[in-house]
Amino acid sequence: MQIAKQLEALRGDLTQQQVADRADVSKATVSRYEDWTNTQKIVPRTVRVLCDALGAPSEVRDALVALAKELDEPGWWVGKVPPWMTPFVSLETEASTERVFSSAYIPGLLQTRAYAEATHLALEPRATRETVRASVDARMERQKVLTRDPQPNAGPLRLWVILEEGLLHRQVGGPSVMAEQISHLIEQAERPNVDIQMLPYAQGAHAAVSSFVLFGDGHGAASAVYVELLKGGLYFHKDPELGDYIESFERLCSQAASLPDSLKILAKARKEFA
Repeated sequence: MQIAKQLEALRGDLTQQQVADRADVSKATVSRYEDWTNTQKIVPRTVRVLCDALGAPSEVRDALVALAKELDEPGWWVGKVPPWMTPFVSLETEASTERVFSSAYIPGLLQTRAYAEATHLALEPRATRETVRASVDARMERQKVLTRDPQPNAGPLRLWVILEEGLLHRQVGGPSVMAEQISHLIEQAERPNVDIQMLPYAQGAHAAVSSFVLFGDGHGAASAVYVELLKGGLYFHKDPELGDYIESFERLCSQAASLPDSLKILAKARKEFA
């Protein structure tokens, strides 16, 4: 994503065709390298050629080429998640912060294995057990961003989640699965890098109509948003869409219960499945 955004910014008022002519590549190549949801291989030599065609300062060019070399090795998720999920996991791996609003299911980073399996079976009832197991394994692997080492990354992902209260009462997988899942949420909320806020029933109407995820860069600023659909989703990295979702999350935060009160809501819901 960093490469795509930098190349697009460097292009300025030039058209993609003008850049293609300067770099002696196709317009499709320029478009692909500026598309941060692209799942095809990034070639360091092509990044260098594009940077030179755009007149990028040498330090910028060298940094982008170095990043392209790092990306030359495919991420663990390639071949383990659906193609539409590849940009999501890539963004999540690069991000320093992730802000999530969820109204349908507990977010993947906070799911137990049993809950994850139940959601996959509900969404893909025709899937084989092997397929479901592989999908759940990939989801468990994703959760490692919450405990990753400071180097070479910027430390554990900072996760801020707002959940509709109804999620705690929908019996995904049955009472025992829900009991384990809610206990897991309470445990995760104890992490210094995880905040969980509940949006109570009593709040009534709120500032969102669907689940979404805001990915933050190294400075914590939102760099992209993913809006969830049934299979796949929409990605935005520019205003007005990005700004709209940032504002929506901020409003949801003000409407949701405080962190201590949210823990009380979780504890009360846990007792229902005791």
